[in-house]
Amino acid sequence: LERRNELLQEKYRTMKVRDVLYQTYDVGDAELIVVSFGIAARIAIAAVRMLREEGGKIGHFRPVTLFPFPERQLRELAGPGRRFMTVELNAGQMVEDVRLAVNGKSEVLFYGRPGGAIITPEELYERLKEELKG
Repeated sequence: LERRNELLQEKYRTMKVRDVLYQTYDVGDAELIVVSFGIAARIAIAAVRMLREEGGKIGHFRPVTLFPFPERQLRELAGPGRRFMTVELNAGQMVEDVRLAVNGKSEVLFYGRPGGAIITPEELYERLKEELKG
């Protein structure tokens, strides 16, 4: 049983290197990076683009794979002067993954709805605009 567990741990370590998929949009100079997946990512990209057009220093990070989670890639983006906000259509299941990934190097905020109503790009735009102001 111990050997089987060791093999599974090795498989997971390999997956973390080989199988992690993600996409970024304008994260280079972003002071606020929105992290979202699925339908929420489409909504978030629309709001991020609107704010970018207005000069906002905002970007987007979309985990394509949630297992393994792109923790190393998020950790590399974290640091002083940069905040993250997860946008989720649930009660915040991914926000803890992002907090663990950035490991205290950046503040991590949450915005979401747990089922029933969908966040609109305009609604998210207003919320993100508030965060960019400070």
